[in-house]
Amino acid sequence: MMKLLRHGTVFSLVAISTAAVVVAVSLLISTRSALGAQTTPPPYSHSWYVTNVNGNDWYTWAHNVDGPLDNSHCTNSLVILDFGQPDYQGGTYGTIYFAPNYPFVSDLVIIYDLENYSNGWYQGTGNCPRLHLVAGTNNYHEIPSGGGTPSGAGSAWADSVRAVQNYLVSNGTSWQITADDMEQPGGGQAWDCANPGPPKSPTRSFIDGYNGNSNRTILLDYGTAWVPNPANGSCWSAADVAYVAYTGLDYPLPEIYFASALNSWISVRKSYYMYFKGVLTTCKDGDPLPSDYCSNPSGWYAPTLAWNAFWYNLALNGVSQSSLDYAPNIK
Repeated sequence: MMKLLRHGTVFSLVAISTAAVVVAVSLLISTRSALGAQTTPPPYSHSWYVTNVNGNDWYTWAHNVDGPLDNSHCTNSLVILDFGQPDYQGGTYGTIYFAPNYPFVSDLVIIYDLENYSNGWYQGTGNCPRLHLVAGTNNYHEIPSGGGTPSGAGSAWADSVRAVQNYLVSNGTSWQITADDMEQPGGGQAWDCANPGPPKSPTRSFIDGYNGNSNRTILLDYGTAWVPNPANGSCWSAADVAYVAYTGLDYPLPEIYFASALNSWISVRKSYYMYFKGVLTTCKDGDPLPSDYCSNPSGWYAPTLAWNAFWYNLALNGVSQSSLDYAPNIK
């Protein structure tokens, strides 16, 4: 396939619908190796809960909004496109995404959307930035239709991510892609338990299905680490968190929304080794985001504060690492 030319046709920006959980589209990349200990937080990048699966909209949003933001940073970025909970409908795996009435979208359409986003981002940037594309899902009430299995969904997700990566390589854009959000129970009964069973929990089944597929790439856990959580039967242990976040090709990208969320991850890390890829925040403020606390939600950590607080507390608790590469903000 011919390599994409930069700065080709520019489509008019199509407004992305913003339902209850906002969203749109966002991301790409190539990871950097640490050259000595990191001392300053990386620039934040956009991430989105997906409410729109129109491929042309993905292109224009990436070209006109997220690409220019990342290009201005002249550094590596990580952006998550969260497509919602895994499901199986019409003989195919996919997700229930964040549009009104939570419609189903197949993995094939997700692949197409990610490819369109990658093209738009590439055309909307220069040679400076590098971006890591994360195709996200979650473990909320997995496979609600009852048709497939969490393990099958995990394996299919690995195939989808690999298909997008192969597409990027064939276009000469060579971006590396990771996937998945293993949210822990956060108060709702439908958030999955992670206990090993028997029977094996849906979360572990998804993880094992993903890691058991030879097509797998890096997988990120950008969830929480509440253990135990009485609101959901106290069914997550520190060992469960470590398994989900750091098994096979899994790496944690913890949600550091406020101090208690930070402390929950530090507590798990003190008992189980893992290497963190960065931090995730969820300010709903407009750009540029504040450097300390969000206005919405009020008092929650903005990316720079979340990174600094997590970096400092890792060192304070004797579990420091050489780098903490990314600080995406999802909304």
